Amino acid sequence: MEFAFDLYERGSKKSILVASHGTTHLDAIDRAIKPCEDLIARKFSDFNVNRVFTSDLIIRLLNKRKNLKAFNFKDALINLRERGIKEVAVQPLHIIPGSDYHELVATLNDFKVDFRSIKFGESLLFKENDYFQVADIFKKEMPDLADDELVVFMGHGTSHPANSSYALLDYVFKGSGMENFYIANLEAYPRLENLLVRIGKLDINKIYLAPFMLVAGSHARKDLAGKEDSWKTTLIKAGYQVEVIMKGLGEYKDIQAMFADKIIV
Repeated sequence: MEFAFDLYERGSKKSILVASHGTTHLDAIDRAIKPCEDLIARKFSDFNVNRVFTSDLIIRLLNKRKNLKAFNFKDALINLRERGIKEVAVQPLHIIPGSDYHELVATLNDFKVDFRSIKFGESLLFKENDYFQVADIFKKEMPDLADDELVVFMGHGTSHPANSSYALLDYVFKGSGMENFYIANLEAYPRLENLLVRIGKLDINKIYLAPFMLVAGSHARKDLAGKEDSWKTTLIKAGYQVEVIMKGLGEYKDIQAMFADKIIV
């Protein structure tokens, strides 16, 4: 069956496409993606709101495992064109402006002649102030830390130059009185082994681990907190107490608001 493309069908000639990488974990969609979509729908009540996933792998797995048909970005634009939609606003739920983000921009350029208006919003971390805003959010959301405690976020990481976004955020943490906040990446520098060198010089007893990803999906459940070869088990073996905060970025109301505020119509 079709997987909730038409989240809010209002008979309008204007649509907002909410684009995320996607996940096969339906509970994570309900907790982290749908709240962002719902807030956008409330804020832009004269627009249809549609869901698209950018990962073809996720789309195939949803179809194979759950018998759910999700739309990719190109198919969604074709669908809107065939419906006679005139104005399209795209809001990516991407964390950084990496490869996926720029692929969306490139695809959108192919459809410019098909719509009267096409607008494209920013990723969560895009402008300088975004980093300070995110830091402020997590200063409030994370536990009060003792001197011998840290918060460590797991980012995804990318070979795209936008990978530098993670280092900038770490720098902003330190400059915002959040010296005990760190971020490392799963698939690019700085990785967990680089982080271990940094924190090994400190007198740390406990680490709070949290995903710095839109959803607490497979990476969070396996690579961050799994029973074998995860960040959690690695840190425990290194002598730290570890507590996992299994919450995707899309579950935080202030992050949801940041995405909604980035929409251009």
